Amino acid sequence: MRVVLLAMSLLLLGVSGCRQQRPVTATSDSRCKADPKDKGRPMVVEWPAADRAALEAEAAHSVVVVSYRDCELRVLSQCSVPGGYELTRTTPARDYVDIRSEDELFASLPFGAAKFSAEVRAGQALRLDYFVIGQRRANTTAVDAEQLGPDCKEATHFVRAMMIGASTLSTGAHHAAGARTGVLGAQGGGHTSGSSRRLASNGKMQECDESTPGLSCHALVQLDLAPLRASNPGSAVIAPAMAGDVHEGTLGSGSQRMSSGEFANSYTVESDGKQPLRIAMDSSEFDAYLVVRTPDGQQFDNDDAPGRDSNALVELPRALAGSYRVIATTYQSGQGGRYRLTLQNGRIAPTASTPEPSAKPPTANFGTIRLSNGFSPDPQLASGKAGGKLDAKTKHADCTGWIDERPDHILELGASFPFLRIFATSSADTSLVVEGPGGAVQCNDDEFGIHPSIEGPAQAGTYRIWIGNLKPGQVADYQLTFTERLGSSPFQVVDSRATFGATVVQPGFRPDPMVLTGKAGGEQEASRRKAGCAGFVGEKPDHVLQLTGGFKFLRMIGKSTADTSLVIETPSGAILCDDDTFGHHPSIDGAMTAGVYKVWVGTMSKGEALPYKLLLSELEASRP
Repeated sequence: MRVVLLAMSLLLLGVSGCRQQRPVTATSDSRCKADPKDKGRPMVVEWPAADRAALEAEAAHSVVVVSYRDCELRVLSQCSVPGGYELTRTTPARDYVDIRSEDELFASLPFGAAKFSAEVRAGQALRLDYFVIGQRRANTTAVDAEQLGPDCKEATHFVRAMMIGASTLSTGAHHAAGARTGVLGAQGGGHTSGSSRRLASNGKMQECDESTPGLSCHALVQLDLAPLRASNPGSAVIAPAMAGDVHEGTLGSGSQRMSSGEFANSYTVESDGKQPLRIAMDSSEFDAYLVVRTPDGQQFDNDDAPGRDSNALVELPRALAGSYRVIATTYQSGQGGRYRLTLQNGRIAPTASTPEPSAKPPTANFGTIRLSNGFSPDPQLASGKAGGKLDAKTKHADCTGWIDERPDHILELGASFPFLRIFATSSADTSLVVEGPGGAVQCNDDEFGIHPSIEGPAQAGTYRIWIGNLKPGQVADYQLTFTERLGSSPFQVVDSRATFGATVVQPGFRPDPMVLTGKAGGEQEASRRKAGCAGFVGEKPDHVLQLTGGFKFLRMIGKSTADTSLVIETPSGAILCDDDTFGHHPSIDGAMTAGVYKVWVGTMSKGEALPYKLLLSELEASRP
């Protein structure tokens, strides 16, 4: 995300570059003349590595705009818009597409049609075998053609999403008839027989079959292209509206900009002070953010109002008579689209002034944490990547390490805390920098070994938190912990959500294997967590594991005298399960990222309580 944010700031300052537009395979065949909207989800297994790299490089710092006509796709580097792509894991799904004719070839693989048509004409059937484990989706739902510059007349679509996984394209004998629809909407066929020859591959299919897909199962498989919106109506000029009226507006190229880059429309609201004032902002196209400045200078901000998803709401039960400043904006830079502003008990009109730089508080690289006294569960956990280009000494002379310019986390305390401890754990040597509501800075390096910690009384307000890396130019995964418990430490985290406690697991742990114990079983069918999971488990996880760093390989084995099963929920929310990898002993292994993992050990009969050992090992040769 930091690369994306840096690119955004350069765009907002008017910095631009000219990179070569890379054309993908083109052909003049009439079968390429179909309307691209009918083939807006092309498979890309046959792309040359250079073309794929060009698209992925552009996607690393912006939303990608393309020209998509006939069988030609060109990435328009000079037309990209601020934004980025967020990775969302999906249930791993494998499917295939059988191609037996040139028509099917042009429909399924438009960019490789010219390259492989000779194979099909020679009587060879093609099979595209693919595995999808997730998608990288743009953080904007629409791009207006008017957002783009005058050099972007050829632009037709933007890349709304990229499916990731692995794929192979091979030749073989003709397949049995019986077409069907695959998970990505492509047409597939029946059984294949005969020898085959691989024509193209992207990623490693075998890694996708593992319980935790490795890096070689994160290749680009398919694009989801969305047409550019024809026009952007901009910010509508509205007449004063009475209480309860609704204003429809748009954030885009015709809007103002916050100092931090977000599009913004500003209004003046007049109140007589006799009734409560309520201002709501709703949008289905972006994450709404609302700023309200009162006549006496107070400021109220809201991002996600409780029960309103990503919509914003500011309610002032004791409204003052006078003029209120209202700014309708977005949570993230690069977002835009239509919204609805609803006002109760006041009069609203647009203003021409630009929002002040202080109107919206800074956002954080890895999110905002909001805590009140007695928060539950305790501890609260967050994660991210430590490091940056800024010397932490610029915050305070006693601070160490290298941090990002933006805070990694924003901490909002709704009340004063008699005691609050914040500590970070990582496989790397990290530091901690905390800036309080009054601007005072605290920092720490090695409170617990190489793990930093800051503790003590804390007043209500907004705190900015950075996690530094002692090695310049490097980043490392970390886990950030917030607790009110006086005796807590990075190695004594007790999580009430786990039946048999929480455990911090660091790469390179000793002894290997690490052994945890408990009693397997419960009243709940494991298949309720994911279809296909075997056995019965408890409502709460048996263990909570905090992985402080990424593991290239980690194996978890359930060992018992009886037949047991294993269910794991990863930090992304994906569910992994296994029954009998080693006889009646279940096992799940593979590359694992830093974060919190919930583990259940199940039994084959309901309500049992069987003693077990949970073995954790970094050794691929490990067995029960």
